[in-house]
Amino acid sequence: MKSGTKLTAENTLLLSELPAILKVCRQFHVTTLQFGDIYVEFGEVAVGEAPKRKKSSSLTEKVISAQQEEAQKSHLQQEISLKEEELSQMLIENPSEYERLIMSGELDNATENLGDSA
Repeated sequence: MKSGTKLTAENTLLLSELPAILKVCRQFHVTTLQFGDIYVEFGEVAVGEAPKRKKSSSLTEKVISAQQEEAQKSHLQQEISLKEEELSQMLIENPSEYERLIMSGELDNATENLGDSA
């Protein structure tokens, strides 16, 4: 292989294979290695100089987006659990108010709205 050759793969990568892959890359002067979402750029770094790092913006954005979605789902689930607990407590402590809210349709609307947002 020539220096500057790019290798790409779509298969799985075992952690135990990584040292051998990196050794072969060094032997053949590979400068860029992309394996799925993993991207490695090889190069010389002067003493005392930090290596240049490229941000994988698409991967970072996907991770951040997934974390935000998960946090939002968790928050909504907590809200639903709290409202269900409050309604159960109302049924015990104030059954006439609970019945009035059901008759007026206010509880049905509230539980439907919570279920729709989850």
